Amino acid sequence: MLQRLIDFGIKENFFNMQPLGTLPKSCCTTSKTLVIDFDKTKEEISEKRGFQQPKSVDALKILPDLNRIDFIELKGFQSFINNSKDCSNINQKITSQIEKFNLPRKIQDSIFILFALINSKEFICSKNERSKFDQVIKNYIIVIDIELNKDPMKDRLATLTFLSENHNLKNKMLTTFTQTIDNIPESSLENLGKPRIFSCNTIDNYYS
Repeated sequence: MLQRLIDFGIKENFFNMQPLGTLPKSCCTTSKTLVIDFDKTKEEISEKRGFQQPKSVDALKILPDLNRIDFIELKGFQSFINNSKDCSNINQKITSQIEKFNLPRKIQDSIFILFALINSKEFICSKNERSKFDQVIKNYIIVIDIELNKDPMKDRLATLTFLSENHNLKNKMLTTFTQTIDNIPESSLENLGKPRIFSCNTIDNYYS
């Protein structure tokens, strides 16, 4: 079913395949992982279905052999850190910046966009296929342009260590970011797991 979805998306111009590093405004410019430009998917579906454009993640990775779909969001932290010379109210600035990411809304809207495609009359999804789609494993992958060291604990980021001149700022930002990620709930209804964080330097190895 997932392979049929890929073929349909490409044929109908909903899916544009390209390396993660070549996506518009990508913060991981060297990444070779082949993904679907999901912003473009959102634009195509919104135009053809006549609804206002929702939010969306940056990329989609459909893995038929693993019965899995990964929603991928790219987040550049380095430019924010480089521009944060004034450390006054830094905690508030970090919190405000992360709130602007609106990560829960992006995954909700992205699932809605994919459901709109699945339920389109052109795709002709049978009840059996829809049931299978509901059982597909769905991941929320967030890729950041800051290197991190992972302390394995149930496959989640429990400790983050940063080695740079901006160590303290990075640590504060990622601590707040991780707490925000931790508060995004799983959803048994969509078979969506807890979000996972990767760096630009590890995402290609993850998919290789």
